[in-house]
Amino acid sequence: MQKVKFHIQNQKKQLLVNRFEFFVYQSLANALNAGDINCRESLKFRSFEDDLIDDKTWQKELFIGQLNFPTLSEPIEIHLEKLENKIRLIVLFRPRKESIINSCNEIARF
Repeated sequence: MQKVKFHIQNQKKQLLVNRFEFFVYQSLANALNAGDINCRESLKFRSFEDDLIDDKTWQKELFIGQLNFPTLSEPIEIHLEKLENKIRLIVLFRPRKESIINSCNEIARF
């Protein structure tokens, strides 16, 4: 309320309309830029929720099925297990690969 007092004349307690109007527009601009208020008709000052698909339209399983990407349709536990197996193989065979490349391996040489 202190900011509004600046726009009221002290002796007559009348509102300085020009200053108050400028204060309102300035406050509106600051709130729009800060994201405190949104405008649905604006592209720049729209709410994030306005760009999202509503729950009735969004059908996750149908969408994932149409992508034909099997990793998304399998359970996460299975996918993580596959990734862990790949990491284990890499860690297991890295020393052997390096010994072959460095010609330290007696069995396999290039």
